[in-house]
Amino acid sequence: VVDNCRLKAWAARKVDELSTLVELERQLNATFDPKRLLRYVIESAVRVGGGEAGSLLLVDREIGDLYFEVATGEKAHEVKAFRVPVGSGVAGWVAAHKEPLLVVDVESDPRFDSTIAQSLSFDTRSLVAVPMLLRGQVLGVIEVINIPPRIASRQEYLNVMTGFAGQAASALERAHLYEQLENRVASTEDELREAYAELHDEKKKMEAMIESLADGIVVVDPARTVVLVNRAALSFLGMTAEVAPEGKKLSDLPSSRFLKPLFDEAARRPWEVASGETRLGDLELNVNATQVLDDGGRPVGTVGVLTDITHFKELNRLKTELLGIVSHELRSPLTSLKAVAATMLHD
Repeated sequence: VVDNCRLKAWAARKVDELSTLVELERQLNATFDPKRLLRYVIESAVRVGGGEAGSLLLVDREIGDLYFEVATGEKAHEVKAFRVPVGSGVAGWVAAHKEPLLVVDVESDPRFDSTIAQSLSFDTRSLVAVPMLLRGQVLGVIEVINIPPRIASRQEYLNVMTGFAGQAASALERAHLYEQLENRVASTEDELREAYAELHDEKKKMEAMIESLADGIVVVDPARTVVLVNRAALSFLGMTAEVAPEGKKLSDLPSSRFLKPLFDEAARRPWEVASGETRLGDLELNVNATQVLDDGGRPVGTVGVLTDITHFKELNRLKTELLGIVSHELRSPLTSLKAVAATMLHD
């Protein structure tokens, strides 16, 4: 009967230990919060071992000593004020030697340092400490204090604690990788925001430059949908900004019967400029259209530049008239000489 009870108790402990490890693995896969995971590790280790308190110490890479990251028990808050040099005390010895240590009676073990226990007025009788190792590097130490003698003397509990320590090390590595990923994502987001702001500023500058041009600009996409029409083009076409030509088809714009053939010609000959002249009311316009290609040679749209040549046409007309008058006079020099002679004889 006694053996059966012991067997049942042993089986129950094993089930509890295995269940705890399985739950710890589930927690590890469910969250990236290192503090939550580490607290669950130390609480599980204390519960499985029946200890009175526990702590998880991490190595401070800058200073080189150990600090209390997580602690449980009645002195959990106060113990965080202390640090443990590597090589000093049980936790320091475990960190220095990278080996687990089970101390059934701390009074008989010279590696035990009672400084912290005495400062906190905490009665430490036994403890078990295991290193948190990751690829041979010590990340920290897990301690469980005052576990029952029947458990403290069991090597299998040390094995379970080693499993807890391995899970804690994995949790720290995942948290570190996740933090690096978050930082990289945040850095990328900042870079994207800066790039977007720069592009936005450049776009505004470009739009301001296009709007200030004396020439009219009409831009359409490959589907012949109007993307941009500047102020000068609106004026030439007899439109206002309130009409909002953007988004409409090129064929919906005034003078589309002249613009569309030029834009089509530019699309057929992407490396050439299609040119032509037209008259809109009192305006004489010269139109140059060319297709815009991306780096891969694919068409992304067509740009048309409308130039008011009314003044030049008028100058050409006046020049033609003047040349006609001069030519006429040169062809009839006798008339001029007679006029001069008559004036002289009259005088």
